[in-house]
Amino acid sequence: MFEINPRLGAGIGEVGPEPDWSQAAGPGCAPEDWNGPDLDLVDPGADWSRAVDCGEDPAPADGSGAGAAGALGWDWSPEHGPGVFPPPWDEPAPDLTPLVAEWSWADAPPGAGLAAALDELPAVLLDDYDLVEAIAGWERIAAWAAARQASAVAELSHRPVFAGLRVTTDGIDPVRATALEIAARLRVSHQEATYRVVVAQELTTERQATLAALGTGRIDLRRARTIVDGVQILDTERAAAVEARLLATAAEQTPPAFRRRVEQQVAAADPAGFEQRHHRAMTDRQVRCRPEADAMGSMWALLPAAGTALVNTVLDAAADAMKIGHPHDGRTHAQRRADALVAMAELAWQTGHLGGARCGPRLARRQRRRLEIGVLVPYPALLGLTDQPGELAGFGPIPASVARRIAASGVWRRILTDPTNGRVLDYGKTRYRPPKDLAEHIIARDRTCRGVACNRRAETCDIDHTINYPDGPTADWNLGPFCRPEHNGKTCRLWQVSQPRPGHFRWRSPTGHTYTKDPDPVGPIIDDTVDQSRPASPTDEPDDPDPPPF
Repeated sequence: MFEINPRLGAGIGEVGPEPDWSQAAGPGCAPEDWNGPDLDLVDPGADWSRAVDCGEDPAPADGSGAGAAGALGWDWSPEHGPGVFPPPWDEPAPDLTPLVAEWSWADAPPGAGLAAALDELPAVLLDDYDLVEAIAGWERIAAWAAARQASAVAELSHRPVFAGLRVTTDGIDPVRATALEIAARLRVSHQEATYRVVVAQELTTERQATLAALGTGRIDLRRARTIVDGVQILDTERAAAVEARLLATAAEQTPPAFRRRVEQQVAAADPAGFEQRHHRAMTDRQVRCRPEADAMGSMWALLPAAGTALVNTVLDAAADAMKIGHPHDGRTHAQRRADALVAMAELAWQTGHLGGARCGPRLARRQRRRLEIGVLVPYPALLGLTDQPGELAGFGPIPASVARRIAASGVWRRILTDPTNGRVLDYGKTRYRPPKDLAEHIIARDRTCRGVACNRRAETCDIDHTINYPDGPTADWNLGPFCRPEHNGKTCRLWQVSQPRPGHFRWRSPTGHTYTKDPDPVGPIIDDTVDQSRPASPTDEPDDPDPPPF
C-alpha cells in the first residue's frame, strides 16, 4: 500500500533513494517504460509484477504471439488490447485493494510535497474512501495556496509604487491602486480585487492566527474571510479572543453555520456595541441588479428589517389583489409578486416621480437627459423582417419580440444598428447641442467603462479625454467613458491610456503590464447570405450554377 515519503514535505528538492527498477517494473521492461505510480511512494513489499504495462505490443505483427508476452509464457489474446501484458491464466487477477488505507491524510501538511504526492496517486486504483481523502488533501492544498497568494497580495500593496500614494495628492489610495493592478491581471472586478487586498492586509497583520490556520489547511479561504469580516468591528483584544475561540472549532462546521457562530460570538463579545453596530449597518443598505441567462435579471436588496417586512407585505397584497380581480389569472403567486414590483417601478418611470405621484420626489437625470434605458434593435428586426435578437443595455440579449415591444412603447430609448457591421445607425432622437450629442455617441459606441476589468455602464461613468485637454481635442477619437477609480488612476498618471483608433483603448499599468480593450459590435451582426426569415431546410435545392436562359 502507498506511503508518502516523509521527506517529500521536508523541503523542495529532496528525493528518496534510487529504486530498483528491474524489480519494480517487472521482467522485460526498461525503467523508462514504467507508467505506474511514483515508486518513491510505493511500499517496498508491494507486489506490482502482476499488473505491468510496458507500453508496447506484446505480440508481433503476424499475430503469432511469440513476442515479449510469449517469451514470458503468457497467453496473449487480442481482447487484452495492445500494450497490456495479461497475467498467466494460472495466476489470480491483479488485486486493486486500497493503496493508502493506512496513511493518515489528516496528518499530512499541505505544500509542494503533498501536492506532488497527490499528483502521483493513480485515482483509478483508490477505493471510494481513499478517493474522498485525496479530494480533502487537494482542498488543504488550495487553502495553502490561498494563504501564499494573500501574502503576495499584501506584499504588492507595500511596494513603493503603491504604498506612497495618497488620496489627497494622487486621487487614489494604496489599496485601490493595488486592486486596479490585480483586477487587470486576474480579470476580476474592482470590487473583488479591492476585497482581496483588504483581506490580505488583515491576514498578514491583525489576523495572523487565521492566516496560519489557512496555510496549514485547517480552514479554507471562505472561513478565513468570514473571520476577517466578522471580527473587524471589535477592538484588538476582543477580536483576538473571538478569533481564538472560532478557530478551535471552525473546521467542524459548515460555512453557513460557521457564519452564524461568528455573528453570535461577536455580539456576545461586545453587547453594549451591538445596538450601535446595528445603526451603523443601516448605512450599508443597498439594492443590486445583475443580468441572468435567457433575457432575465435578478435583484438583491439589503434593507432594514422593517423596510423588508413592508416591501414583502405590499408585494403579497398586490399579488393577492391581482388574483381577486382576475380569478382565472394563470400566474403563480411568486410571478404576480415579481410583476407587482416591476409595475411599481414602471409607474415611477412613466410619471417621472417616485411612487407615481407628482408629490413624490422627482427622478434625477443623467448626462443632462431624462432617465433612459437603451434597447439595441437590428433594423430588419424592428421592421419584423427577421427575429434577430436585440440587446438591453447593461443586461444582454433579449428576444426580437421583446425588443420590438419595448422599442415601440415610447419610454425606452431605441438605438438602431446596422445588421451588416453592428454599428450605430441612429440614437432614436435628434439632438442639437453638440456636447450632449457627442456624449451620447460615446455612450452608445462604448456602452461600458473602458477600464481593463470594469463593466460599469457608460451612462454612470465620466466621459473623459485620453489625451488630456487642452492638449487633446474634445472629439470622439479622444473620448471614452471611465468609472471614477479608472478616471482617478489615469488622472494621477498612475495608469497611462491611449486610443489608437476610436473605441480602441490601450493601457499601461504602474508595473509595466500592457492591456488592450477593443470595442464589441454594438448590435448583432447578420449574415446577409442567409435568409433570416426562416430556417434553412435540408430539402432546399442548391442555387443553380447555370440558371436560364442557357
